[in-house]
Amino acid sequence: MTTQVITRGSTVQFSTNFYDVNSKLVQPTDATINIVPSMTQTAVLVPMAPPSGSVSTWTALWDTRGIPAGVVYWSIHTGTSDPVPVVAEDGMLTLGANPANLLTF
Repeated sequence: MTTQVITRGSTVQFSTNFYDVNSKLVQPTDATINIVPSMTQTAVLVPMAPPSGSVSTWTALWDTRGIPAGVVYWSIHTGTSDPVPVVAEDGMLTLGANPANLLTF
């Protein structure tokens, strides 16, 4: 797994598609991202925006201002109202910052 380095204070964009066991594209009733910065261990749930029109991709934005620099773990999954919650993707990224990049930024 490749770890992406993001400058703290940036907005991170997530996007994904959901597939069933036969690799057929499906649309859940809702989807969220569970984000856990390793420095705070406090989980943040970010709701994803459903696709519209001919687009099939779910998307979400996460503002990294105020998050301490370090490793951030994330997992995209379907909502609890779906018959079987499914993890679509998970991974990690690193929030980088130097002393001039204030925590409030």
